[in-house]
Amino acid sequence: MKYLHSDPDILDGSVVVKGTRVPIDVILYRIQDRYSIDEIQEIYSWVSPRMLHGAISEAFSEALGAITGRVANVV
Repeated sequence: MKYLHSDPDILDGSVVVKGTRVPIDVILYRIQDRYSIDEIQEIYSWVSPRMLHGAISEAFSEALGAITGRVANVV
């Protein structure tokens, strides 16, 4: 994965935005709670917009792949 990472030594292996300790599930829950991408960017200002968008896109692609059984391309 290009934007996401999991390591047993970081947050017990939770999937995080690569190079950070920001769990992607927290970001996805914020999206579900109707936070805008700009609001999320303000909360995690140390994560570049490119990295944030890439991580969200990659997480959705992984989820769709799990649901459909197909590998999704990350844009």
